[in-house]
Amino acid sequence: MLSKVSVLLAVWSVVRTCDDVNTVACGQLDRVMNACTDPCFSNLCPRYCGKCPVKCYQCVSGNQEDCAEIVECPNMEYACIHERFLTSNFTVGHKRGCVHQQVCSQLYGAACHSAGECRDQRGFCCKSDLCNNVATSRRTGRGVHIDQKRTANRNNTVCHDIDQSSCELITNSKTNACSLSCFKQACPRTCGVCDVEMDIRRHEGGGFLFG
Repeated sequence: MLSKVSVLLAVWSVVRTCDDVNTVACGQLDRVMNACTDPCFSNLCPRYCGKCPVKCYQCVSGNQEDCAEIVECPNMEYACIHERFLTSNFTVGHKRGCVHQQVCSQLYGAACHSAGECRDQRGFCCKSDLCNNVATSRRTGRGVHIDQKRTANRNNTVCHDIDQSSCELITNSKTNACSLSCFKQACPRTCGVCDVEMDIRRHEGGGFLFG
């Protein structure tokens, strides 16, 4: 078992990773407007929206809590693995990394979502970010809870960000966010669109702003 996993365990050094512009903002926007259903916003939040390969702990250690190196798997067909093995001193060792899901199926059956859902004492495969560290793993995933009150407030306001905090977080993380039509529409005040609209209305009103 160990030799098989040793050969098949994927060891990857990925320079460019698939990440959100700002994960906190992605979560906040998703609660307000279900951002992951929008192709434009889901490109700003690919990891939050489940469009990225998983990130896994990668190491061989004698302590299940002693693992700090993190790698991104090569594609969506890979999962994280945590293999327990017996060392030459007859102590339990732990091997972690990325592995193809076909290998997971051969070893442990279908990959679970998090370590807490896995029952095989020999080891397990899982398919959420950093799920292969037993000490820290817990089920994570997006739960969509649309804030109807905040959405209604936006619909009733002439020019208002759908969520000011999220809009500011994203513009601070991605300087050209306002060039995206979806972002400009959701965050008009942050993108300065409101000021333009007010100037147009003042001009049309002969210098006075009419409501």
